Amino acid sequence: MRLVMFGADFPKTTAGIIVVLICLIAWGYFSTRNNPIPVAAPAAPVSEAPQVDSQTRLDLIHLLDFSLMQSTLAILDRLIELATLPEVIDRFREGEHTLEAQESRRWYTGYVGQEISGNFHRRQFFLGIMANAEAEIDHDLEGLQDQILPGETLVALRRRLIVELQFRRVIQFLGAQRRELVQQIGARRQDLVERLNLRQQG
Repeated sequence: MRLVMFGADFPKTTAGIIVVLICLIAWGYFSTRNNPIPVAAPAAPVSEAPQVDSQTRLDLIHLLDFSLMQSTLAILDRLIELATLPEVIDRFREGEHTLEAQESRRWYTGYVGQEISGNFHRRQFFLGIMANAEAEIDHDLEGLQDQILPGETLVALRRRLIVELQFRRVIQFLGAQRRELVQQIGARRQDLVERLNLRQQG
């Protein structure tokens, strides 16, 4: 009703508004028609990754395995060397059986356990060595009481002997792991050489 009343009161104004609206609608219609909205072109099909033949895939697996063994060997070498570095042996200067020496040995065994935690079997072997050393001291503790130091209790003797034995066993464990790994690397190297020769001949 208000629009009707407005048109009756102001006919010229109303007519002008209607003309403007018609022009706008017509302009929008014809401009869209002359310039159609671009339609996105269909995406080009994604090309498949190049296929790797089974022989090349097997060669890559052997190469990655060889590289992993080499890096593991470097880690074992570093851990074995660490047992003789100042970070460990500097605290032995006050005595092989002091609390400081025990703390140094305990730190070393803990660090080794942390560094080899990525390999499940090696980690389990390490934990078994630690547990066996403790069990061995507990079994032979009565016969080891002659090693008690002045002012040292039986509990402190047990703890010290366990730490010292675990320290020695861990170093032996690392050496055995290194020797086994070196043998595996030597065996795998011959296989890699044969594969390389076949590739060069092909």
